[in-house]
Amino acid sequence: LLSLTHINIFFAVLFSFLLSYFLNYYFHFNYGTIMVHYLRVQELKKEDYFSFISLLSEEAKKHPKGILAISAYGSISRGMLLARSDIDVTLLREKGLLNIFYAIIFMEKMRRLASKNRIPFDTAVADSILFMKKKYRSDEPPILIYDPKNVLKINYDKVLTIENAYSLNKFS
Repeated sequence: LLSLTHINIFFAVLFSFLLSYFLNYYFHFNYGTIMVHYLRVQELKKEDYFSFISLLSEEAKKHPKGILAISAYGSISRGMLLARSDIDVTLLREKGLLNIFYAIIFMEKMRRLASKNRIPFDTAVADSILFMKKKYRSDEPPILIYDPKNVLKINYDKVLTIENAYSLNKFS
């Protein structure tokens, strides 16, 4: 681009920075995370969080390609969900190059759905159970959002169903 347009190096770097910032913002923007979790302008009810988790579970059943399991962690799995908490969700993908893309596409779809529903949503895609166990605290049992092959049940001492997590979190 520099050699074609004869743009000053300073402007080329500035343009590159702004373009990458815009693309990152576009792909990772979540209205709920900004308004509820960071700015604390809005609050959610427990039902808002759990209806989104149920929606995520239903969507996963329609899109099983490349996905081994999906689980939620963080304050929601410790029973400490608040009106301004975010949901930490990790997708465990199947092995294989194409499955990376299937997993990313699914999570981006869910990120957009979360933003539309104003749900603070933080995501990760994992290659292994070991990654998940290192990433989250030991007092955060996974909430089973999607686990058709019982991968999470087999590899964790304690797991929570969506209903268990709902009962565990006291705020209304």
